[in-house]
Amino acid sequence: MKDGKSETDVGNFGRERAVVIGRRQFLAGAAAFLGTGAASTVFPTPAVAKKSVDIRQLYLVQNRTGEMINVVYWADDTYFPDVLSEINFFMRDWRADRHRVMDLRNINTLSAIQQILRTDQPLQLLSGYRTKSTNNLLRNRGLRVAKKSLHIHGKAADIRVRGVSTSTLTRAAKSCRSGGVGRYYGSGFVHVDSGDVRSWSS
Repeated sequence: MKDGKSETDVGNFGRERAVVIGRRQFLAGAAAFLGTGAASTVFPTPAVAKKSVDIRQLYLVQNRTGEMINVVYWADDTYFPDVLSEINFFMRDWRADRHRVMDLRNINTLSAIQQILRTDQPLQLLSGYRTKSTNNLLRNRGLRVAKKSLHIHGKAADIRVRGVSTSTLTRAAKSCRSGGVGRYYGSGFVHVDSGDVRSWSS
């Protein structure tokens, strides 16, 4: 285990209720995404696209810390506890050096987005888990941060992908229909959460 302090026992992840994006839902999302006209955008095919859909992979980079993670965290109906612990740590609040169990629904959505985009570029993680103190800090700086942000509960991620427009990334996220999707034009990122299905732009 890394040195970061956990606010939730990572060993409890198995007791978290997860809504899994299954093969049918993934294919439906991909069809909806391609139906928007995004099929004209050509993406390189990553290794994960050549594997069975019974494998879930996550490829992330954290620009603030310089860290990168590229892992298979699920296969044949089985989550890998050690790998999920690594993901939980990776998505930590780097300002406070604290981490918690991330919602599996959000992790599954990020993985699905990568498969739909068919890009070999990692998702750039701008923000994953946030402590309440970090959330308040960002609010006090005048940033558009919700007081009761789902980031605080490990249920949200702010992402961008090199070479992929925010419009395309937003369409891919919306096609999953697994939670909230917010497009932030000025900052060039997309917010993805595991709350109610909804969308907004700012």
